[in-house]
Amino acid sequence: MIFFSKKVHRKVNGNWSFLIITDRKDLDGQIYRNFIETGTFAKPDDKKENFYRPANKEKLREYLQLNKNYLFTMIFKFGIEKGKTYPQLTDRNNWIVIVDEAHHTKYKGLAENMRIALPNAQFIAFTGTPLLKNELTKDKFGEYVSEYNFAQSIEDGTTVPLYYKKSVPKVEQVNQDLVGDAAAILEDENLSEEQKMKLDKEYSTLLQIVRRDDRLNEIAKHIVQHFPYRLDVEDDEGNRRPMKAMVISIDKFTAVKMYEKVQYFAKEEIKDLRRKVISERNPELKLRYQRAIKFIEETKMAVVISQEGSDKDEQATFKKENLDIKPHRDLMDSPDDDGRNIEDYFKNETNPYRIVFVTAMWMTGFDAPAVSTLYLDKPLQNHTLMQTIARANRVIEGKKNGLIIDYFGVFRNLKKALADYAEGTKDRNQGQEDNEYPAKEFEELLALLEQAIEEVKTYCKSLGINIETILNYGEKGFKEIELFQDYANIILTKDDYKR
Repeated sequence: MIFFSKKVHRKVNGNWSFLIITDRKDLDGQIYRNFIETGTFAKPDDKKENFYRPANKEKLREYLQLNKNYLFTMIFKFGIEKGKTYPQLTDRNNWIVIVDEAHHTKYKGLAENMRIALPNAQFIAFTGTPLLKNELTKDKFGEYVSEYNFAQSIEDGTTVPLYYKKSVPKVEQVNQDLVGDAAAILEDENLSEEQKMKLDKEYSTLLQIVRRDDRLNEIAKHIVQHFPYRLDVEDDEGNRRPMKAMVISIDKFTAVKMYEKVQYFAKEEIKDLRRKVISERNPELKLRYQRAIKFIEETKMAVVISQEGSDKDEQATFKKENLDIKPHRDLMDSPDDDGRNIEDYFKNETNPYRIVFVTAMWMTGFDAPAVSTLYLDKPLQNHTLMQTIARANRVIEGKKNGLIIDYFGVFRNLKKALADYAEGTKDRNQGQEDNEYPAKEFEELLALLEQAIEEVKTYCKSLGINIETILNYGEKGFKEIELFQDYANIILTKDDYKR
């Protein structure tokens, strides 16, 4: 969006104005900050009125009638009282509307109001997940200007491959038939009364199963025993760096509960690891346990969820569930002395905030390259599922792939989501079968590892080195070390061998 708008200003004559539209407060703030941080325009004085971001519906109408270079707002500010018609605000044809994540809120009602207000504007949509099956996105915004799929991005090195592993808790598996459109309702963290009633009426069994304490305990234990070993990569210089993880829960209360449970089991895991360090005789395993202890002790965690109502109302709501939201809200809302908050901490690869517990925030349009693992325990489908898994495919040095642990069984929905995309892309691919698949089963990664090991053994044999001789050597000791040294010397005789 930044490059597009700057190029228009640079290459096309005219007094162009850009209106950047989103449907989420956090995305609106994120995009606005990105434009400032790239020097697209100067940051306004905090003490004065911000002419780039209208504070309300009235200000939006006022600003749209002026010659502004950039405006950032959410689609909801195009709302109007029931029974009234939205007014035309300008007849200018040099407004360019840039729509982020062109989904449902951009087609009806509010979107129509936007088009009435700016009848001569040009529209361009940016999205990683167009609504392809019924061609809604194309019908509303025109033909595709550019397409870029998962396979291309992996080949170019702009994303890393994704692998998923099913790890459904033994306690009780979620019946897929119960999910229905619960996934669509739960996309929004702040549910309306009508949505709450529908969940309680139609999906109470689903919610009871997912929120069961023994089930959540099992997941929390698994996370604690998994992430200290997963979240660690090695760069080209041999330096080990910890990666980060996101835990995605079914609702805000469960996200806070999972935070508390993981905190508790992390302390228990440290006790258990210390016992193992004392009794373990294998130096490699002992070092592995010691590293895990250090990692867990250093790691900080946070809950990131949107707020509904006032601080007082929110605290009262969580108190009914025997949960305290205040420390989490303070961390989300209160920047430190340098103006940084939890988003800045988490995006910083060296910061010890390494695990966040979310339910909808940060699942779309959020880039933190150090995230290498997602722990999914929420019904997800269609474009939301596609966007969520992409949180783990960002590139950072040393990161070879992203891993998704699926506690809910959501990957049953991935093939269906991809079928919708394939149906929409088949014609444009001239009837070729769409083999693009954004995430592969974890077993495929193990198969690649086995293949790599066999290739190494075969190559070494061609140099007169039989690795099996070392591996199968009976009594480990000086003879093994001597043989190892002999083999190493062969490899080091030529740079090509070493490479």
